[in-house]
Amino acid sequence: MNKNKLVILIAIIMLGFFLRVYKLSSLSMYGDELTLVGDSYSLLKTGKDQLGETFPITFRMGAGRPAGYVYATIPFVALFGPTAIGVRALSVLSGVLLIYLMYLFGKKLFNERVGLFTAFLASISPFGLNLSRGGFEANFALLLTAWGTYLFLDYKKKPINLLLTALLWGLAINTYPTYKVVLPLFLILLVLLTGGLKAVLKVNKKLLVCTALVVISIICLTLGQTFFGIAETRFKNINMFSNLTIREQIVQNVNFDRTHSLLQGRAAELFYNKPIEYLALFIDNYLQNYSTAYLFLTGDSNPRHNMTQSGILFWGEFITLFYGLYLLSSKEKEVVRLLVGWLLLAAIATAMVAEPQTLRNSFMLPPLLLVSAFGFVSFYHKFKLAGTFLFIVLVFQFAFLYHRQVYLSPVKQAHFWSYPAQIAAKFAYQQRQDFDYVFISDRINDVEYAYQVYNKIDPNQIIASNVSRIEVKGYMFKKIEGVHIGQIPKDVTEDFLKSLSGSALFIGDWDINDKYLTEIHKVNSPDGNTAFVYKNKTP
Repeated sequence: MNKNKLVILIAIIMLGFFLRVYKLSSLSMYGDELTLVGDSYSLLKTGKDQLGETFPITFRMGAGRPAGYVYATIPFVALFGPTAIGVRALSVLSGVLLIYLMYLFGKKLFNERVGLFTAFLASISPFGLNLSRGGFEANFALLLTAWGTYLFLDYKKKPINLLLTALLWGLAINTYPTYKVVLPLFLILLVLLTGGLKAVLKVNKKLLVCTALVVISIICLTLGQTFFGIAETRFKNINMFSNLTIREQIVQNVNFDRTHSLLQGRAAELFYNKPIEYLALFIDNYLQNYSTAYLFLTGDSNPRHNMTQSGILFWGEFITLFYGLYLLSSKEKEVVRLLVGWLLLAAIATAMVAEPQTLRNSFMLPPLLLVSAFGFVSFYHKFKLAGTFLFIVLVFQFAFLYHRQVYLSPVKQAHFWSYPAQIAAKFAYQQRQDFDYVFISDRINDVEYAYQVYNKIDPNQIIASNVSRIEVKGYMFKKIEGVHIGQIPKDVTEDFLKSLSGSALFIGDWDINDKYLTEIHKVNSPDGNTAFVYKNKTP
């Protein structure tokens, strides 16, 4: 690489870093980030998670969260504390390193010019920015997977890459669950593209044995977590095979079709059955991940995963992506098979759940960037004026989306980032010394995690409060430093507060309208959708 190109690459990486860290703390932490950073902070201080388990490999507080991101976040929590920066720094770093990695991929598969433009697209991509600006495990897993893939492609020249790939992929699988589904399939593709199993077996025997031991250990760990642990709790609850509503709908469809069909008996059972219904649903879910609506218009429907409120690609990439796919036919077969196969395999895990989702689709980002960058560079080379116009449109759309992400989303989508819990947690902490009792309603979403994280409560106290709760007037609460977090039924809240001897502060999400409550403070979240009423009474 000559000096000018090196300067360009460094400038691109610096741009990507700036775009990912600018106003990074403008969004409060949502539930998953709060529990994740809480576990990292607890491990840092005590060697135990929030529930008192010593260095676990899955985290029950995160509904079976894999260990990878939690442990990798500990150094950042040590530097920045249990803060938004502390929990998001690893994701930011993953996004920045991925920019460089995409340069290497582009240069290897195409040429240096494509490599540089791939890096540029990665730095400003709405898909990449949405992944990088939250404490998302999927972004770290994506970096590990892409890194391992890049190394695997050169294992014949550098056999040690086999072992490194196994280690990186093993960590990825234990960072984000959907990679357990796609990586085994992707490995088969990579082996076939690089000479088959015979080529792998020609590697140095000692190195091959070490790699095999790593792979076997990862498989055993994964199977143990899946069948005997709680690592798949969330996936088990949301996949289409365990969803009760989907089950009932499929049964109804099968019964209706069999009843009203001209076919009867075995013939009806052959054409109308649950496997066919599930297959049709899977195909429909799968194809949604490649729809123009998801790719270019609406994107993920979850505001936390789609802070740009857009498709995962720029509008102009509609041209460059399909032009790139068209031109790939002229490239080496291995390149075509790698990128197309990678792209087609990426959405399999998401299709087993439901609608397209940015985190579960993170594996789609590298091939989309590579094909789009190749298409753009080729398009510009052939149609310079049109290519220049396309680039200008891309830059303008990026500026619009980034403004939306950094300035509008923190206000418009504050509720989705548990901002009300942040308000309640900080207010309770400030006021706790002035009252005999402080109660926070856990109807405020994620407030129990917000209280301990934002106020940097000693993890030993958190462990104790999670192990046992206390009773006040017949109701159970999690007590942290004199603050009671729990639920009091709305219709008895007034009577409950009146029955206490001493002053009390109640932080909830409704208006009690009682004269006995002498002070009322209302704090509205920026999105205007949620108002919290802070009330206190005197003896």
